[in-house]
Amino acid sequence: MTLFPLLPKFGRYYHPDWDDVENTGDFIEMKSRKYLIAISFTILCLAFLGNHFLGELMADNKDYYYLIRENQSLFGRIFEEISLRYVEEIDPENFLKSGINGMLEQLDPYTVFIEKEENDELQIMSQGKYGGLGMRIIIREKYPTIIDPPFAGTPAEKAGLIEGDQIVKINGTSTEGIKSSEAANQMRGEPGSKVSIMVKRPGEEETIHFNLIRAIIQVKDITYTGLIQDDIGYIQLTHFSKDAGTEVKQAIKKLQAQGAQKLILDLRGNPGGLLEAAVTTSNHFLPKGKLIVETKGRIPASNQSYQCKTEPVWGNLPLAVLVDGMSASASEITAGAIQDYDRGIIVGTPTFGKGLVQTVVQVGKDADLKITTAQYYLPSGRCIQREHVFDYEKGSVLMAAKDSTRLAETDSSAAKKEFKTAIGRIFYEGAGVHPDVEVHYPKYNRYQIALIRQSMFFGFAVQYHGAHPGMTLDFDITETMLSEFQQYLVDKKFDYEPETAAYFKKFKKAAARDSLAEKISAEFDALEKAILENKNTAFSRNGDFIHRSLVGELAAKIAGYKGKVEKTSQFDPALQKAIKILQQPDDYAKLLQPSR
Repeated sequence: MTLFPLLPKFGRYYHPDWDDVENTGDFIEMKSRKYLIAISFTILCLAFLGNHFLGELMADNKDYYYLIRENQSLFGRIFEEISLRYVEEIDPENFLKSGINGMLEQLDPYTVFIEKEENDELQIMSQGKYGGLGMRIIIREKYPTIIDPPFAGTPAEKAGLIEGDQIVKINGTSTEGIKSSEAANQMRGEPGSKVSIMVKRPGEEETIHFNLIRAIIQVKDITYTGLIQDDIGYIQLTHFSKDAGTEVKQAIKKLQAQGAQKLILDLRGNPGGLLEAAVTTSNHFLPKGKLIVETKGRIPASNQSYQCKTEPVWGNLPLAVLVDGMSASASEITAGAIQDYDRGIIVGTPTFGKGLVQTVVQVGKDADLKITTAQYYLPSGRCIQREHVFDYEKGSVLMAAKDSTRLAETDSSAAKKEFKTAIGRIFYEGAGVHPDVEVHYPKYNRYQIALIRQSMFFGFAVQYHGAHPGMTLDFDITETMLSEFQQYLVDKKFDYEPETAAYFKKFKKAAARDSLAEKISAEFDALEKAILENKNTAFSRNGDFIHRSLVGELAAKIAGYKGKVEKTSQFDPALQKAIKILQQPDDYAKLLQPSR
């Protein structure tokens, strides 16, 4: 199975059919195993790699193969001797884990050891389904909370679970403080098996007990399909799982039946998935026989090319693709191929820049090794791989380089090889796919981040909608609503630390060390007063943001995610820009002219 790794999911970009939607990329700790199993696994892992890959790559290179065998034996001997002779008893499992991680840290951040919990996620992506309850959860106030209405026809929906329900116990065990991924794993299982959950519901004094029977939940990669304006269709694709290509084809046909003559494909926040799904999806927009992507690696099996096998479903009608910094791997294949053939315009911000291919090989009963085996190349021949820094402690990829000067040099067009699209537009290798039209978003300030992280909008929307069940999507945010929300913040004891307050604390400590505190105490008092006054006016100064956020959350409570998209599309600058360009044929055509 060849795939691209799932990256951390941020902001609004969640998958609607996975119970675990708050995967921050944290590594999963190894489960306890016995000592002999640990040693056996070490030998199995190393022997497998030696035989499987090196046998194909280095069959004639006896010296290289000899070195592999020699060092493999050395690794096993050191592990055994330290485990048996070290002055203090060690945990062989953790010791082995350190050895594996030590080896892998010398490579790229995408070559990783995958244990059962993470392997479950890969199986969901590759099989397109899982055994579970059919609801979307995220951590709210220390507990897993249902963040959208459960999906129709699933055990959660049939049992009467609703949005806003906090899952306080699973099979009798408290869920306080656990990660959403842990809660999701506990609620998944074999279809037909039982799971018991205890729920705390807003407005109810007593907890509610549910006994549920797990069922097969079909994974859906498309979160929204519809006419967003006039004859412009809109498809929001959040992942490239097994059936993504089929879903996109069905969505296109649905929009065509509704009269769509122009299309927006939204890949923002889409972290990728299966290579085959990216190829199938791209085929819906490109002519039969056209090259979509090539992969090139050290071993012959890694060198593959993928062409369009059928005629495009969307034909040659106008097309816009939305991307951002979290559009990665499979998303970049689709957007890059469309750009290389001048098939449509790319709108948004530069993509993540992941041009590496992973192959998953089994190294144990419940463990796989995901290995980078190739790079992929777009039809023009360019590779979009960007240099990243990987934080192994936090398990996250940072959008930066180890050497900022070097990144600036490699990101500049002057330092890169030039590539041309089919009609002669010029692009450069590396640093992701650059949009034809850049649309940037304002950064959140500390007040806004605190409101989101502390679930103030979500909690208020659940409470307000519960008190006004007759609301429809034509609602407006009134002054009364804003006043109620402001009082809600007070009731929930909402607080945050302004950036100036954080710096001021550091400055006061520095002044004390330099014996200046007494001399400038009056200035300190004036600054503290100004910071407090500024903090107290944060609500009014962030009025537009609060208005937009309340609109989105209330719309979601009234009509689910679909309602949220339709109600908030007016606030989406990249989407609005794409709509505007598609409505102006001359502007659309001009963007697809050869570069001067």
